[in-house]
Amino acid sequence: MLPWRTYSWNWRKIMLRTLFKKQVWEMASFIYQDGRNGKRRSRAALVLYALLMVYIPCIFGWLFFEMAGSLCPALVQMKLGWLYFALMGLMATALGVIGSIFMTYSGLYQARDNELLLSMPIAPWKILLVRLSGIYAISFIFEATVLIPAVFAYAGTVGMSVLTIIFDIAIILLLPLFASALSCVLGWLLGIVAGHVSTRVKNILLVALSFVGILACYYFYFRVMESLQAILIQAGALGKNVKLFLYPLYQMGLAMQGNAAAFGCFALMVLAASGLVYAVLDRSFVKIVTAKRGETKTVYREKTLKAGTKTGALLRKEWLRYLGSPVYMMNCSMGTVFFLIAAVLVVFKGEWIGLAFTQFGIEEKNAMSLVICAAVCFIAAMNDLTAPSVSLEGKNIWIVQSLPVSAWQVLKAKLKLHILLTAIPALICIGAAEYVLWPGFGMGILIPAAVLLFIIFTALFGLAVNLKLPNLKWTNETAAVKQGIGVAVAMFGSWAVLLALGGICVLTVRLISAEYFLLLGALLLAAADILLIRWIKHRGTKIFAEL
Repeated sequence: MLPWRTYSWNWRKIMLRTLFKKQVWEMASFIYQDGRNGKRRSRAALVLYALLMVYIPCIFGWLFFEMAGSLCPALVQMKLGWLYFALMGLMATALGVIGSIFMTYSGLYQARDNELLLSMPIAPWKILLVRLSGIYAISFIFEATVLIPAVFAYAGTVGMSVLTIIFDIAIILLLPLFASALSCVLGWLLGIVAGHVSTRVKNILLVALSFVGILACYYFYFRVMESLQAILIQAGALGKNVKLFLYPLYQMGLAMQGNAAAFGCFALMVLAASGLVYAVLDRSFVKIVTAKRGETKTVYREKTLKAGTKTGALLRKEWLRYLGSPVYMMNCSMGTVFFLIAAVLVVFKGEWIGLAFTQFGIEEKNAMSLVICAAVCFIAAMNDLTAPSVSLEGKNIWIVQSLPVSAWQVLKAKLKLHILLTAIPALICIGAAEYVLWPGFGMGILIPAAVLLFIIFTALFGLAVNLKLPNLKWTNETAAVKQGIGVAVAMFGSWAVLLALGGICVLTVRLISAEYFLLLGALLLAAADILLIRWIKHRGTKIFAEL
């Protein structure tokens, strides 16, 4: 018989291996499991998803390779090859932190099975190690998308020795440790903030941070490409600042050129930082994951009960459903965010509009007005709140069907939410555009009227599509919001209608004026709105009642 210690060691190995296997399956569950019904995907679907997971990093890798190819030769010629690697490392770290911080918050501190695992005979450090391995994997994917193209660009410019290749591979593996440590710290701070606010405020905060992260990545990438010449001119001063304020990246840049001493220094700093974060988390992991922040005792206060209307109650239900789902907010109201950003840019950078129109040869105000109206409608079509609204009821749809309200009242509340969240910011954006470029009284009235009719059309069209193509058997609401074919049909169908109206405008540009065309377009949209309303009130309500 084997000694007791051998059994104990084997059991620990099996347990740790099982935890790692569980982590891998959880991270890859969206590939092999169909979120619409919880069943395993077919082999064809698995192949398609696998190809998609390869295609996306390749596309972004190509973009970073193009940027690296523009930056590397000039900096190498200036004897600043280390600065090239430092800048690419900075971008890779930022992308890795942005990509993994939300997994850190939800997968490390707020994982649903934390307490279940802690109740088992499993050492907390093993749970922590497995969770951190998932964060490291996500950080590695994001950072490798930047660093691997950077290494290839450098190799094509200068060439690489065997020692340099070894150091570069080691740094590509080491840098995600630093990003993971930074993500753990930021995720912990995010958890503290989220623990002291309500769930709805927390969801809004998460969505806002997601938007900021995405916009920051795009801004940084395009800013670097636009300011490439300025970066090269001020490369010397930039290098001094990197040495002073970002010393680890300076050592990383030297190490990726083959400097052994710099590699040892960089590796020591990364391992020390990640080890310190792990040690702190190891001592406080149980306390963090079992803390119940934000749970306050309900204090009874006598208030006068106010009766509301059925319409108001249903609209409030839709509003709370919207605030309670970060996935719903982020994926179905992108247009609202872009409207507000565009309004601010138009007010403070209004000269850009005139310059852009001049570059494209558009000088008449009526033509400018048509382009602005089309742009606003294009952004409005990005809001598809009604497209998954019926599907989001899921298996609990019987609750709303059993309420003492008509099906039309329920569907009308979904339409109102879409129209309010789209029309108000759209009108703000139009107001800013007309303030900078006054198109005249007639066009000034027709533009918002046409946009409102188009917004109503997108709301009605999305709801009609979802009634015909509902998905009530999903196990994850992401499937209803992002993977339903009705959502794609609603968005691209609205853009197709907008494109058709643009085609009519091109064909009739010499026959009728811009004002008459906008009036004609508004009338066509009004007719389509009336037809869709009649269909939803009669046929659509019957479909909803029978779901």
